[in-house]
Amino acid sequence: MNAVRRILGVAACEVAEAFRSRRFLLVLLLFFSASAVSMYGSTSFLGHLEKNAAKMLGLPEGDGKGAVTRVVWKSKPFRGLVKSAVDDDPDLYAGLVGRHPLALLYAFFTFFAVPMLSLLAGANRIADDVKSGAVRFMLVRVRRAEWVLGKYIGLAALLLPGLAGGALVAYAMACARMPDSGAGALLPEMLVFAGKAWLLSLAWIGVALGVSETVKSGSRATSLGILALMVLGVMPWLLSWLSGAFVHLEILCPSHFKGALYSTSTPRFAFSAVMLAVQGLFYLSCGYLVFSRRDAR
Repeated sequence: MNAVRRILGVAACEVAEAFRSRRFLLVLLLFFSASAVSMYGSTSFLGHLEKNAAKMLGLPEGDGKGAVTRVVWKSKPFRGLVKSAVDDDPDLYAGLVGRHPLALLYAFFTFFAVPMLSLLAGANRIADDVKSGAVRFMLVRVRRAEWVLGKYIGLAALLLPGLAGGALVAYAMACARMPDSGAGALLPEMLVFAGKAWLLSLAWIGVALGVSETVKSGSRATSLGILALMVLGVMPWLLSWLSGAFVHLEILCPSHFKGALYSTSTPRFAFSAVMLAVQGLFYLSCGYLVFSRRDAR
């Protein structure tokens, strides 16, 4: 029980330090900016395609404010297009069909941005404390493993309001730019996707802090984190060319469970959520194997 109290104490200190140093505002700015840019691009893209979609489907021509989009996403041709794209995954099709295009685009760009945003927000957290010597004062009060785990929980707590606020920013942008698309009813769905993106971030926080445990420079940790992101991003494509036991290495890639975040299957989603958290702890532990043998004081 004392160990849990110390871990939560480290997490609370991490959050408090983020507020004190205004790093919390930087995290919010990162997620708000990413959400605003992605939704602006999504609405511009949909508005530009409305005339072409109207002609192709024989629908009345709209004014780019979303009236045609609202009709298209309920149309049979659109559903057929979605089904052909995910024909080998009925659960994924059930999770996509009937959803508003703006909600799907928000989810797509958020899931795409979360890995990089997680690394930018957290890759330097342990390395900078080791470099500055601040870790020496921390490790007098807590064990090394407790300190690392508290850092992980604190960073996860910081990203949650960033993602929730980003959903609000994206929702406001969608309502302002495409008022006729039915975007006004999308807030609950966007907040749900923000929560799912937070689950995805748990794996990438583990990657970020894992590389941060191995070096004493925040900039080097960020560079290694970006390299790890690239390797884990390319790995599923490489493994798809292989056969045998190598294919099962996909379980190490966070992107392997990304499709389940769209699924309506509760067991599949629950399993993926647990696996993303396990991945985060796994990569955190891999870094700890190095950190536990270093002279951090």
